Amino acid sequence: MKKQTGDENEDFSDVQKRADNERIMSEYERIMSELNPNEKLIVEYLIKNKKIVNQEASSLTGLSPAQVRRVFVSLQQKQIIEAVEKSRGRFYQLAQSEL
Repeated sequence: MKKQTGDENEDFSDVQKRADNERIMSEYERIMSELNPNEKLIVEYLIKNKKIVNQEASSLTGLSPAQVRRVFVSLQQKQIIEAVEKSRGRFYQLAQSEL
C-alpha cells in the first residue's frame, strides 16, 4: 500500500518507521535533558560501545572510582542502565527498554 507524502510515494512501513524513529528521538531527548553532564557522557558512551566498566567511566569523566559508582547508582535508579555480573567482575549496559 502506498501513501502520498509530498512529492514522493512512501510505503506505509516507511511512514511507520519514520514515526517510530521520531518517537525514539523524542524520548532520547527527554531522557538526556534530565541527566547531569557525567551521566550524559556515560550514556553516550554506552550507546556507542554497549558496555562500560568503572575504570573506563572514571577515565571518561575524570571522576574517582567512588564518584563513578554514585553516577552508576543514579543511572540505575533512573532505570537507564543495569549492572551485569560476570565471573570476572561487573559491567554496566543500557537497560532493556520498551522503546
